[in-house]
Order: sequence, then structure tokens, then C-alpha cells
Amino acid sequence: MNRQAVSFMGAVALAVAVGGTAHAASYVLDQSNTTPPLPDGTPYLRVTVADIGGTGSIGGDSLIQFTAQTVPGAFTTTGSFGIDSFGFNNPGGLSLSSSNFSLPNASWNVSIASIASSGITQDGYGKFGVVVDTNGAGNRLDSLTFSIDVAGDSVSSYFGQSSKNAGQGNAYYVAHVAGFTTSESVTSAWFGGGDGLTPPASVPEPTSLILIGSLAGLGLIARRRRG
Repeated sequence: MNRQAVSFMGAVALAVAVGGTAHAASYVLDQSNTTPPLPDGTPYLRVTVADIGGTGSIGGDSLIQFTAQTVPGAFTTTGSFGIDSFGFNNPGGLSLSSSNFSLPNASWNVSIASIASSGITQDGYGKFGVVVDTNGAGNRLDSLTFSIDVAGDSVSSYFGQSSKNAGQGNAYYVAHVAGFTTSESVTSAWFGGGDGLTPPASVPEPTSLILIGSLAGLGLIARRRRG
């Protein structure tokens, strides 16, 4: 095997080692409950749910981490900009309590309900099984990151629709963002991902992009050397 081939296979192995053991899914929230001036179909936030490994002190298996972050350039921000509420679902009925959550700081709280029951309303997007939120403009975050430690869960354990009536459509994830400005003086809004039976749009994971970029770059180098 020549040196170029060895380098190529080494990069593939490295990319797989970096990304192969990680299990993650990312989605965009592209719906708003204020239209206009925030039309549907625009990526406003990205939500990533990842198995980050390690061994939790409660569940005994790897931790599931959520990250919700606004898309750069999607908002004209003010000084108190950020996420202050985030809702998701528990379609498998995992037994969750506040002790299963590692939240950003003491100003953040978690509310939990069975998705089969009344759930927790997030304006316009139906009722959700779990809501992580905070009070006060000074507590908003961008990005919002928290983890869950419970036995038997996985990334897919938290992928399901909200329940009950939803004027904006039943969503898989929802976030409330505040501290921005628009031409029509809207300073806060709810944003959802997915609508009815349609899941939210997925986006590539960084590890996948590393692999694709490595392969593409090495292929280009190989072609140049052959030329």
C-alpha cells in the first residue's frame, strides 16, 4: 500500500474513532408563533441530543445531553438575549424526576409530566412531557445545555410529538427566546420543530462533517499528485 493510501486510510480511521462511538441527532426549529415578522421555514434554533458517554451516578449508563442554541444571524439581539424555556417529550414514559437532571445553574428548573396525561403547555405547540425553564432576563442562555442521567434511555428516547391541541402544530421540540428586536416590535417568541406527522428537519453532526471533509480533502490531494 502506497503512502497516499496509508494516509487516506489513517484519516478515515481517525474520523471514525472521533465520531463512530458518539450517538447524536440534531434538528432545526424553523417555526414561530409570531408570523409576521418571524415567518415559518427559517432556521431559528438548532437542537442537538447526544449520548456523551460516561457513567451517570443515578442511571448507571451513559448521559444524554441536550444543547439548544440560536442560529447565528437569525435574530437582532439586545443585551438580555437568550433561551428561557425549552420543552421536549418523553414518548417512552421513562420515570424521570428533577434528580435525573443536571441543569446549567440554580436558576434553572425542570417540570415533568407524563405525555399520556395533561402535559405542560408551551404556547401554540401543544403539551410536552418535560420543560426546562428559568425566570428573569438575566438568566437566559444561548446556548442552553443540560444532561439527563436515567437508566435505559438513549437519544431516541426523547424524540416524540407534543400532545393535545396545538394551534401552531404539534412539535417535537420547542423553545422560548427573548431579548431580540424586529421591525414590528416583537421581542420574544416561541419556536418549534416539526409539524403534525412531519419530524423536524435534521442537520449534519460535526463528526460527520469531519469525516466528509477528511475524505474530500484527501481525495483532492490524491488527484493533484496523480496529475
